[in-house]
Amino acid sequence: MARANYGQGNWPVNGPRALAWLRAEVPKRSDIRGLAADCVRALDLPATGDRLSDWLATTAREEWLRIKATLATAGSAEPAGRTLAAVPVTLPRRTLAEFLRDKRREGCPVCALSPEVRQCLAEAAAKGTAKVPEQVEWLNTDCGAHITISDLTQHRSGRHES
Repeated sequence: MARANYGQGNWPVNGPRALAWLRAEVPKRSDIRGLAADCVRALDLPATGDRLSDWLATTAREEWLRIKATLATAGSAEPAGRTLAAVPVTLPRRTLAEFLRDKRREGCPVCALSPEVRQCLAEAAAKGTAKVPEQVEWLNTDCGAHITISDLTQHRSGRHES
């Protein structure tokens, strides 16, 4: 398919096309990440997403602010015409430290155990009351878990409890 060429950097032509596409697309989204690149692909513009972002921020600033103010929030589109200052700032539901901890714990079979069982393991490790093979045997026989020695070792070396 031949690429429609409206002129490299021909923003008097490409700009209104991009703004019209953005006006229709932005209210459907809750985030603008990747939006400029999606617009460039959808309209087959002879530019990059970064170049479109630059143009929006400098040349079409007021219109772009109005378009961004229509971002969807919590699954419903916000009313058009809101100013950027009226867009509420929402704090993330977890801190960066919590995010990183959760990322480390993803897919770890030991982290999937109940907090009580993990607490027993932490106490045994701190006091040295049971060796790792004994802890794994207890997990598999009494707790019904399917944990290997390497799972428990990786859990501890990965600092999943911190």
